[in-house]
Amino acid sequence: MRYLPGDDQLDVGGDWYDCFELADGCIPLMVGDVNGKGAPAAAVMGRIRAFTLALADRCAGPADLLGAISAQIYERDLSGMATACCLWVDIDNGSVEVARRGAEPAQRRRARLPRA
Repeated sequence: MRYLPGDDQLDVGGDWYDCFELADGCIPLMVGDVNGKGAPAAAVMGRIRAFTLALADRCAGPADLLGAISAQIYERDLSGMATACCLWVDIDNGSVEVARRGAEPAQRRRARLPRA
């Protein structure tokens, strides 16, 4: 995991994306944004990314993961609002589950990818 700012001026902010493989072979893809700019937004974004990596293997899917991250944000009283979308790809059965969280309540969708 690493963070790359959008330009050479080190204009950091709260946008992020992560993709990694879990112990069970599923692959979460997370995209999100923390409201605000600069170091404060980047600091919250860094905490959210750390929560994602720490909690993902314990969660049953993307809605569960986003709920667990939200609980950590509220428990630690982190300032600012964040929105996120998480795709949970199960390579073994070809399914993709999607959830988003932020300004609207968490939503969940399931889809099955066609086999090649």
